[in-house]
Amino acid sequence: MRTNLLEYLEDTVRRVPEKIAYSNGQDFMTFAQVYRESRAIGSFLQAKNVQREPVVVFMDKHPRAITAFLGVLYAGAAYVPIDPAHAAVRLAPQMAQSGARLLVTQSVSEQARPLFDGVILDVGEAVANEPDGNLNLARSPDDLAYVIYTSGSTGQPKGVAVSHRNLANYTLAILRQLDLREPLQFATVSTLSADLGHTAIFPALTSGGCLHVINYETATDGRLFASYLSEHPIDVLKIVPSHFKALVATADGQALWPRKFLLFGGEALSWDLVEQVRR
Repeated sequence: MRTNLLEYLEDTVRRVPEKIAYSNGQDFMTFAQVYRESRAIGSFLQAKNVQREPVVVFMDKHPRAITAFLGVLYAGAAYVPIDPAHAAVRLAPQMAQSGARLLVTQSVSEQARPLFDGVILDVGEAVANEPDGNLNLARSPDDLAYVIYTSGSTGQPKGVAVSHRNLANYTLAILRQLDLREPLQFATVSTLSADLGHTAIFPALTSGGCLHVINYETATDGRLFASYLSEHPIDVLKIVPSHFKALVATADGQALWPRKFLLFGGEALSWDLVEQVRR
């Protein structure tokens, strides 16, 4: 079994280069665009002498943030996703604890400049470069793919390290469980700085499906989310039980229903919600 998901992504690029890889309902990127831009970011980072090290990605929830994640992987590094919406007092310790010396972000004029002592790189400048054709995909299965920080609800947030082996095992297991016969429409509704979002991202991309990157406002309002689904039907929705209950409380539950699979994770699933779903 291959443990580098970039190889699976490249298989998809060869099969369906012009198919939409991800969208937020307004902006979208094809697999060919994702491939070119993520490799350009990887080349840009390698030119900065990035090795097997953490790189902070400080970006709003947008399709290009996922391209930045892939670019960090192409560079041979591990990405550390940080949500700009979180308070700076929480961001600074996380970024310092990660040991990262590089941070990738949107143009710093578009959002508050993060408190970071290292080098800040503009993702727009990175994707404007031509990708290097010599990017090496050779990775150890135990190399880090990304680091996610816990919520800190029980104390100081802690970094959880996810290896390429971990990520590949989970992604391929989910795809086997779903037994996909055709590419499907996936959605990521949690913050990109939480692991729940990443467990939707990679099954979508490696199976040739389309990933819908739902913004915070839409993902937290049942009526807005139902409206999005009416225009962009979703086949696979993975969500935290309490989040789904909150959405159902503000909209018709049937309007929130994915067409094929509803996956719960991240916390305990109550029997009350199970019965509500069955009804």
